Amino acid sequence: MRQVSAVLDRVLHDAVAADKFLNSSFKLIVVLVHEFDQSAEQRVENAWESGITAVRQMRSCA
Repeated sequence: MRQVSAVLDRVLHDAVAADKFLNSSFKLIVVLVHEFDQSAEQRVENAWESGITAVRQMRSCA
């Protein structure tokens, strides 16, 4: 799970950089297919949401 999280963090960070460089004309579509136990569903959702929140905060600070 940590490796997936690290990859997603990097993709989202690079997307923010590209969006700034291209004057907000950059679009990112991420498709993630990962199988995990249903018991981990809430943990995965929380990790994803925290990544999205971080990206939004980075964009608002510029």
